[in-house]
Amino acid sequence: MESLSKPEKGWQQKSNLVTGKVGKSGGKFSGKRRLKGQKDASLLPALPSEPPKTPMAFERDWRRHCGSEEAKLWYLHFCGPAGLRQIFKTEMDVALLGQVVKALADATQADAAGARLAAIVFNTITALPDTGRFRLNVQFMDAVDRSNADVCFTWLRAAAAVPGVSGALLPFTVESVDAARAKFAR
Repeated sequence: MESLSKPEKGWQQKSNLVTGKVGKSGGKFSGKRRLKGQKDASLLPALPSEPPKTPMAFERDWRRHCGSEEAKLWYLHFCGPAGLRQIFKTEMDVALLGQVVKALADATQADAAGARLAAIVFNTITALPDTGRFRLNVQFMDAVDRSNADVCFTWLRAAAAVPGVSGALLPFTVESVDAARAKFAR
């Protein structure tokens, strides 16, 4: 009787079909029971095969496919700096900007060194100031986001300062890191 008085919306019914849930309680076909002891590959979200073309597609894929730090870093590398500039040429939401900077900061904390990681972090963080309304977004960044950006720039500066590594393996110098950091200042 209770389920008849509150019919589910169309999107709730579709999501319940995918997860196997019946109503709001989970029912006897809940997703946890169906997957207990086995992994069903058909229920796992597939990684995107081509970069997104719109901000909405980027955010959708970011939510769906980027649950771990590795997946977030892979997705940012997959989109590339030119792709990020093109996708967000009009504007990038300040909350999404904070999530991207946090993903980069988490990646720098997980890996002590690595020219490939340093190049990904540098290319991504230097692409962000070229997105639309970046100067306005910098004004609205909170202290945590600013701290994450500082973590990235400090790590990049330390990587660029290593003698013999910066010129040969890294596509940036201490000066280019400092120039990028200046764009994140209020």
